[in-house]
Order: sequence, then C-alpha cells, then structure tokens
Amino acid sequence: MSEKWDVPVMPYVDMTIGRTYTLSTYSTGSGIKAFALAFVGVSEGATDFTWAGLSPDPAPSHFKEEIDAFKKGGGVPVISFGGSKPIAPEYQIDDSAVLLKGYQAVIDGYAVDHINFDLEGEVSRSAVRQRNAVLVAGLLKKYPSLRVSYSLEVDKDNNGRFKLTDFGLKLLKDLHNAKVTPALVNALVEYIPWASAKEALEAVHGSVKDAFGLTDAEAWRHIGACPMYGKEGTFEWTLQDHKALRTFAEEKNLGCLSGWEAKRDAPDFAYGKIQAGYKPK
Repeated sequence: MSEKWDVPVMPYVDMTIGRTYTLSTYSTGSGIKAFALAFVGVSEGATDFTWAGLSPDPAPSHFKEEIDAFKKGGGVPVISFGGSKPIAPEYQIDDSAVLLKGYQAVIDGYAVDHINFDLEGEVSRSAVRQRNAVLVAGLLKKYPSLRVSYSLEVDKDNNGRFKLTDFGLKLLKDLHNAKVTPALVNALVEYIPWASAKEALEAVHGSVKDAFGLTDAEAWRHIGACPMYGKEGTFEWTLQDHKALRTFAEEKNLGCLSGWEAKRDAPDFAYGKIQAGYKPK
C-alpha cells in the first residue's frame, strides 16, 4: 500500500509552456505549498525520461535548481508522469527493468517522495495498465514511503451518468491484484459543470471503495478533484463552481483539491486562493 496522501492542495503547473512565474512565486502568490509538476515522459522510440518528452529537457536535471529552491522554502513537488500527449513512459517502453530504472532516476534525482501518474487519452490501453501496476509494486518495494497518486479521466456511462472511464476502472483492479492501494485517485473533472463533477466524484468514491475494500470515510480520503480553471472554449469553470467544490471537499473530507493549472490562475490566483488552506479532518 502506498503511504497516506498528505498533500491536500495540489494544482498542476505546466513546467514547459509559457511560464513567467517560478514555483516559489506561484506558491507565494496563491498561498499553496504543493504542485503537481507536469509532465515527465518519453518520446516515441526513446527511453530517456524528459520533460514533455523533449530531448533538450532531461529529467532529472532540468528544472532541478528551481525545484530545489521550492523545496527549500517548504514546498512539496509532486512529479507527474504522462499527461494528455502519448508520452507516458509505460506507453513507450515495454521493458519493465528499463521503466523501473527510469523512474528511479527521476525520484532519486529530484529527491521526491510524491509522484503522480496522469494516464489519459491515447495511452489508455491494457498494456499501459499492466505495466504500470507492475512498475508501482516495484517502486513501493524500493521506496516504502513513496506516496503514489493517479489522475484519471471520467466519462458518461450508458445511462448518461459520469464515472471513471473503463480504463480507470480496470486500472484499479490491476492495482488491487498487484496488492497496491494508491494514496490518491485524482478525478479529472475537466470541461464539465459542478453538478456533473459532483456526480463523477460520488461515482469515483464508490469505485475506489469497492476496488480496495475501504470504508466510506477512507475512500473519500483517497480521492482528489481536478477541474479546469476558468474558461476554455465555450466551457467555463467559475469561481462559484470552485467554491462549491471546496464546500463539498470539507463535507466529505476529500483527500485533495487539484486543478489545471497554475498559469491559467495567475496573476491573481483567484482559484488557488479558494482552495488554499484546505485540509481534511
């Protein structure tokens, strides 16, 4: 079992595109002490772990000075692997030893004890699930105090109700079979309004509870929520939606409030300030 999730607020920061703020300035402006750093991956045909799958930005050397400074100021970096592009290491590499070695290099190089697997889009395949379950079991043997989180998509079932995708549901079973209980399942409730996000979170709660044999309270502590800050196309996650999510989190003792992403929230950090200071009981 992964260690208990202890990062109650964790927005994403896209580390490679258009940032004008450092992690430390994001933290100062928003009052948030932890971020999921997006995304480390592997480009097609390669085995080297890099930021956004870009060869000029190797992990674990690129951004190391910035990450170290953030940690020195009390920040908690959560290295996130994968994302919406097909660069998840388990998608590109089928050798379990090479995978394990690559992840160990990143964890050791940045000296982190929190990681996130953001598995979505094209990489949602059975081979990725199976490789990931084996990988995480191996990582937890080497790093017993490692806190492992997942960010997984939601979609509608045949009755039009939101839930984890079939890939996500099968991944939970694979992890259970590998004797792994993730510390957090972060539901990607992006591009849907609050009422649908609430429905999705309740469904994810039931799935996590059943998959790992948890109580109601334990299952809520294993769940996070990640909306898309602000307006994207015709969709908008409003500040009122975000306040409703915070209230729901306090009622249920949700394990984590996340969000995509800090750059979209700068410079005023209106969304971040709503979730800053949240902590489950």
